[in-house]
Amino acid sequence: MKWLSICFLVVITSAVASAQCPTNRYLDPQFAVTKQSNVVFANAPSIPAVYVSEAVTVNEDITMDIFQPVGDTASKRPLIIFAFGGGYIFGTKDDSDIQGLCDYFAKRGYVTASINYRKGLNATSNNSAVRAIYRGAQDWSSAVRWFKEFSGTYKVDTNYIFAGGSSAGSFGALHMAYADDSNKPPEANASGFPNFNPDLGCLSCSGNNYQHSNKVKAVLNCWGAMLDKNFIDANDKPILFSTHGTTDPIVPFNSGSPFSASIIVQSVDGSLQLNQRAQAVGIPTKFIPYPNQGHCVWGICVLNAWAPGSPTEFYNPILDSMRVFMYPLLQPTNATIVGPTKICLGDTAVYWASTTNGIRKCWQVTGGEIIDQTPNGGAVKVLWGAQGPHDIYVIPYSTVGAAGNVTHQSITVVPYPDINSAISQSGDTLFVENSPYIYQWYLEGQAINGANTNTYIISESGTYTVEITNDGSCSIQSAPTYAEHTVVIEPTGIAEDGVAVSIYPNPNNGLLIIDGIAHPQVVIYNSIGQVCTIGDINYSANKTTIRHSLPKGIYYVKMKGYSGTIMVE
Repeated sequence: MKWLSICFLVVITSAVASAQCPTNRYLDPQFAVTKQSNVVFANAPSIPAVYVSEAVTVNEDITMDIFQPVGDTASKRPLIIFAFGGGYIFGTKDDSDIQGLCDYFAKRGYVTASINYRKGLNATSNNSAVRAIYRGAQDWSSAVRWFKEFSGTYKVDTNYIFAGGSSAGSFGALHMAYADDSNKPPEANASGFPNFNPDLGCLSCSGNNYQHSNKVKAVLNCWGAMLDKNFIDANDKPILFSTHGTTDPIVPFNSGSPFSASIIVQSVDGSLQLNQRAQAVGIPTKFIPYPNQGHCVWGICVLNAWAPGSPTEFYNPILDSMRVFMYPLLQPTNATIVGPTKICLGDTAVYWASTTNGIRKCWQVTGGEIIDQTPNGGAVKVLWGAQGPHDIYVIPYSTVGAAGNVTHQSITVVPYPDINSAISQSGDTLFVENSPYIYQWYLEGQAINGANTNTYIISESGTYTVEITNDGSCSIQSAPTYAEHTVVIEPTGIAEDGVAVSIYPNPNNGLLIIDGIAHPQVVIYNSIGQVCTIGDINYSANKTTIRHSLPKGIYYVKMKGYSGTIMVE
């Protein structure tokens, strides 16, 4: 496979975008920007300014400018590295378009870098041009590996590195991202006459010794091309953004020879072909062609400054399209809100937000107040203080602080039943205020089956409560009320006249009352027939009161009066 010789007469670059919390970081300007100039990221043999041969080189410090947002408290930020164009002859990292773009996007929260790469070639030699392109790809790899080595210093999240370039700068980014050592051109190997080429080594064997991959999240291709679109395969390759003028005479929009001249250089695959190839192997893409536009759609720089008529009207729209393209790649997945959707007025409820890659959540409610939350907002406790339909919202944030989409949940806040829940008693009938609400009676805390009206006739003594629920499932509960059940017993044994005797309460808790027999003789037996000792007995007309301290169990009461003898369990 042959590599290509290209001479670009202009320098174009792009930079990085970034924005800030809560929802517009990486979208809108947020920060002032500080620039660190001339940072050395590699040193490698370079062709001198006056070309002699591929074998005549000088070691060159390869530098970049790094832009960072001032006062940024984020612990991790995405990085965009961008390279100028100029056909491996013209241009530097100081070109105004690159510098302006890096500043523009750093204001939005990204870390950005404008990099140099090695220039120099024999413009009449395909061998020399191929080697220039390969050296540029090596320098791109050095820059990515350098940032991964110093990611802590610059607070860069290495999962979010974007590599972009204009024209020749894009050639380097594309070949670094999609080619590998199996695609190394023969021209990059050592050779004898007539070229006398020294071996350039592997793609990541130049510039520095940092042992990291050169993998990036996406490539931002501005009017670039590749020697072979088939370098792009499905093996975990980055997402591709491309923009290109459809009538570009320098780098073909489709396929063809650079400068529309096939005498010196071979055919290359332009942005249209790269986009189609990426889609064919399943790589997500974004492609923005500019009809009837030539090379460097956004304008050109000469001697580091904008040329007359530049930037064009397409400059800002291209930056906007990059910003819009990158932002979803930074976002977390949408959150799912878990928690009750119907709640009673004045109650609290806990809500969780689950995402696969969100590390922080921000919440907002209407009709309520967030009174507590877990670290990073994974869960919140809400006090709902207003009746009616309300809402709860959550926004997840990614590791780099990009806001995800808003998730919304409707909440219905219902008042408690407006009713008097005090229990009254008439004989064995317990009752509360009548209403259309739902009632449930309880004895000793256990629900009574079928006891679902505002009245209940008891069949045993004990502590009763009633729960009253409205159609919004909000319930109030009465205060516990002890109610005594009156037991009417027919006499047994010897009796000449019918006698109605009442003994209560039953069950009993230490005070036994007997109605219907005047001054009876009373004996209490336990379940095995033993006579039990009882306490005080008081008589009053036909009522007898007995106090005892018997343990829990079943007892029999024998009463003997003038009308006969009665045995009661």
